[in-house]
Amino acid sequence: MEPTGIWDSTIASIDTLTNDTLWNVFEVAEPFEMGRVITPYGGYMANNTNGFNNDWNHTHVFDVTDYAPLLKGQKTVRAFYDGWSSGFSATVWFEFIEGTPPRDVIKVEHVYRGGCGYANSADFEANCLPAKNITLGADAQNSKLRVITSGHGFDNNVNCAEFCIRDYFIDINGTNQFNVEMWRGDCGWNPIFPQGGTWVLNRADWCPGERVGRHEHELTGLVSPGETFELDMSVENYNWSGTQSPYYIYDVALISYGAPNFSNDGEITDIIKPSTRDDYSRFNPVCGEPIVEVRNNGTQTITQALIEFGVEGGTPCQYEYNGWIDPTKTDKITLPVPSWDNWDAADPHFYAKILEINGVEDDYDLNNTYRVPLVLPPVFPSDAILQFKCNTACNSDNSFTVTNNSTGEKVINQFLGSLIDNFDINIPLNLPPGCYTLEVKDFANNGLAYWDNPDGVGFVRFKYANGATLQNFNSNFGRGLWFDFVIGGPDEIPSSGSCDISSTENIDNSYQMSLYPNPTKGILNLEYIGNDNIKLIELYNVMGEKIQEISEGNVSPKMELDLSAYTNGLYFIKIKTDKGLITKEVVLTK
Repeated sequence: MEPTGIWDSTIASIDTLTNDTLWNVFEVAEPFEMGRVITPYGGYMANNTNGFNNDWNHTHVFDVTDYAPLLKGQKTVRAFYDGWSSGFSATVWFEFIEGTPPRDVIKVEHVYRGGCGYANSADFEANCLPAKNITLGADAQNSKLRVITSGHGFDNNVNCAEFCIRDYFIDINGTNQFNVEMWRGDCGWNPIFPQGGTWVLNRADWCPGERVGRHEHELTGLVSPGETFELDMSVENYNWSGTQSPYYIYDVALISYGAPNFSNDGEITDIIKPSTRDDYSRFNPVCGEPIVEVRNNGTQTITQALIEFGVEGGTPCQYEYNGWIDPTKTDKITLPVPSWDNWDAADPHFYAKILEINGVEDDYDLNNTYRVPLVLPPVFPSDAILQFKCNTACNSDNSFTVTNNSTGEKVINQFLGSLIDNFDINIPLNLPPGCYTLEVKDFANNGLAYWDNPDGVGFVRFKYANGATLQNFNSNFGRGLWFDFVIGGPDEIPSSGSCDISSTENIDNSYQMSLYPNPTKGILNLEYIGNDNIKLIELYNVMGEKIQEISEGNVSPKMELDLSAYTNGLYFIKIKTDKGLITKEVVLTK
């Protein structure tokens, strides 16, 4: 709550006999939104069911470096709750990290802030997001927009704004520069599960219990220091009818920076696997491939990085990343399976460290290392049994595999269409010592049980050979399950990896290739950004059958794909380049 220097007052009391009025005088504060979370469906927490209780909590982490100029001196921090019911509270911690930021923040200012009902695009823009003339500071050598937006309300003919896919547009000086889909397509992977209500359904930039999306748009190069420019934001036009108006809540901030502090600087910003963070609980603990996130804090594009990683106290491993990370962007890098032995049982940790960037020493080594507590997966006996109980839609909805993480071999593979509805499967593992991953997919996004699912109830579990339960999974798992386990003796954690330097290419799926709209009604736009050549584009159905191929000579970095001849469902786009292979999912809903 930033003080503005403007004072206001409200009436505290009036003496009706003397007509004396007592006033509350206060300084007006301007709210700056550092983060937004939508609360989960709380019935299970309140009723102590499905693994929850009244003491349940979930930790969300926000990088608030851009608000550093405001976080000085004595300030009021507000956690504001607005919703259907009471019952949630918020506790806020700040972690202040000493050092030099990628670029010094000069100023944070609002462009738009608030909430507004949607009648149509013209009305929304005129009354909620009018065009504004903004003067950038003369010392602002870099700048960006940060946009936080969420859509609410759905009791109308198009289920907007909560359950409909719509874009927002940002024009600079009359030219469209940014076009963003306000949509979260992964609510079925929600780390807070199960929940009551419609938690698995995808929504307008949010999922129940999760952070609302933050979109960042670099203005550097589009506007100059000291320039006055017009910024115009709008929402895609659509028509609706019904009893409930679509409603959008938005916060758009302009952040001004000085010049970049580094030319050649990579930062490890997170370790996703292994991790004990709440957000990554779906995919942890692991004994397979680690995943780290690297951000480019310099002015030079990162095309190569040498990363050291491993268990503290064990044998360090090295991996050579070859990819493409533009300034201010990030890439999630999958590392080879390390040796998980020789870890310190009293204080186990995993670490990753950047040794070099683009073949030279990193400009700033204080952000090169990241370490996390290490928890290894459970150890199962070799004669354990995997039991899978199908509901009435297994054949059309489900698949599951068990993969040996050392070899990549799928030792169990029940692909989509191979399962029998209402049928129990009991598979003795009989596996040699090593690290394995169970992956269960549900292409209908509703697990093996869901309150709004007429398909009945199935389950997944591991059992001892004598029938006792080793590991049971909640059937209301949404999009899928991911679970690592170790086969070996009761105290044995097998070493499953090697530590040779690898030069395998790692291409960032989310940044290098963009597919939109997704879901699509038929026409799918493909945009590929990279310094290599596209060799081949292939389209596969969920059965793994190739149904379309576009060969070299007929492909381009920006093109349209027509899927209208196919039936509704999930498909996979594979794009092969000089550097490697990118695979992305696309949903067809005609």
